[in-house]
Amino acid sequence: MKIPVVFWNGGSYKLINFGVFAAFGAMFGYSVGFFYLYSKGLEISQYCWTISFILVFFNIFFAKAYNIFSIGIKPYFGNFRHNFNDTSFYLQGGIIGFILGTFLLYFLLNIPFAILADAVSIGGIIVMAFGRIGCHNYGCCTGKPTCGRIGIVYKDPNAKICRENPQMMNVPLIPIQLISSAINFLIFAVCVFIAFYYPYSGLITITFFIAVNIKRILIQKYRLKEGKNKIPYRSVSFGFIIAIILIIWFFQSTGELFFQPSVSVIPFTPGNYFRFIISDFNVVTSLLFVFVVNFIAYGINGRVVGKHFNLPSDSQQPIHTI
Repeated sequence: MKIPVVFWNGGSYKLINFGVFAAFGAMFGYSVGFFYLYSKGLEISQYCWTISFILVFFNIFFAKAYNIFSIGIKPYFGNFRHNFNDTSFYLQGGIIGFILGTFLLYFLLNIPFAILADAVSIGGIIVMAFGRIGCHNYGCCTGKPTCGRIGIVYKDPNAKICRENPQMMNVPLIPIQLISSAINFLIFAVCVFIAFYYPYSGLITITFFIAVNIKRILIQKYRLKEGKNKIPYRSVSFGFIIAIILIIWFFQSTGELFFQPSVSVIPFTPGNYFRFIISDFNVVTSLLFVFVVNFIAYGINGRVVGKHFNLPSDSQQPIHTI
């Protein structure tokens, strides 16, 4: 039984299941990132609120702002109110937010960059994995039509693919979001393996960036092209790989240690993770903050699905995203 796009219709607002996936994924991902830092001997209770606040808002802001590059700067700001009100978010923009947020945290908290980046990476891949499940439910980032045995059919009129391309309703599509999510969970498993058996600083970070972006380059051709989207996703993914290599080179040149033994004070095990999560009030409340903010951003729509607010110009016309 497929979970509907809308789980609560309040008349002037709607609650969207995508927000549930995004909120739980973010809360779980941040908790793993916190535990990674805790396992390295950091007093995470002192840092968790700062980390949560900066990464959440950097991630959401840049995931939202990335829509400017999809539409084009002039067209976007030429009809800013309409375009901003659209609920489109972009994963690659969110990654940029995580990178910039990590830079800021490094300068604010004085945590070694490699350890901080590893924590953000091992938690970030979980955020992305749950986010792609949310995409599958919402009907965005869909695959191309398929004649194969395995295909996803969208029938919910609130699904993005059905709103914007009614002719695609009941057409079998490649379940590219679920494939992407499964690969992300596999990358997470590899990162956990590294954390447990090969704890070298920065190794999780480089694994994350290379694996995630090679995956994007390979599967992009199976995704359905979205209207007049101007973002060259494959080129951006290749740029991320180059960027992380340059970032590591820069920090190594300033004396930061990469690919050096990074001993865990507390073993990175499931049992220790669960004990850590329930033992600190600051950690628990900061994770609840992460959950709430992500649900507000991704889970609350106005009267019309796909719009943040009930603006007259948007409530009187069909929903179209570029």
